[in-house]
Amino acid sequence: MPKTRAFTLIELLIVVAIIAILAAIAVPNFLEAQTRSRVSRTQADMRSAATAIEAYQIDHNAYPFDGFNRADTARYNYWYLPIDISTPIAYLTTANLTDPFRDHRRGEGHWQFDNVRYRNTEATWGTAFAPFRSDNPTSPSTYHGHMLQDTGRWSLVSVGPDGYYGPSASSSTNLYPGGAESWPTPSGYPDHPQPYDPTNGTMSWGVIIRSQLSPTGYVNTN
Repeated sequence: MPKTRAFTLIELLIVVAIIAILAAIAVPNFLEAQTRSRVSRTQADMRSAATAIEAYQIDHNAYPFDGFNRADTARYNYWYLPIDISTPIAYLTTANLTDPFRDHRRGEGHWQFDNVRYRNTEATWGTAFAPFRSDNPTSPSTYHGHMLQDTGRWSLVSVGPDGYYGPSASSSTNLYPGGAESWPTPSGYPDHPQPYDPTNGTMSWGVIIRSQLSPTGYVNTN
């Protein structure tokens, strides 16, 4: 009877070790590729939304309402693109601009945190949309001028790969143990979130932001 040759325990351990090493190399690269893909998708969605917002402004001589302190809670949601952007004229196919990095990704769903945030400077900090708001403001917010100078009439914000809005001067140090500082902009507003910068690493801190004044968010980050 011919002898049957089998792998020794040492040989099996060596194979397992090689597979583990290859997996340790491949998995992080795969996760980084997923993150880069989500960043690209978010930036592309923002680009399309920016075009739609500007087209809406041309037709209506005003940017879409952002739902801040809205009186009509059935039609508008807080800091979301409104349904007006998709109907009756489809500037966008849908106003539901999902943020792939927000809380719903971690099972911590919140009504304000599923989509890319849309903020209309006049609607949130000014008085032009007072009839749309439940508080009917009669004077602009202290930050109205800051926002006009730093982001213009509107901005779109994704939380970015870290999954949190920030870091900014008011960010919790539990979320950003290395500390969080205000992002410097011309107006001197003390609490702008830091823009996401992939050159600091795919999973680095910061938000993905686009505004009327800059595709990178703030006027001094072009």
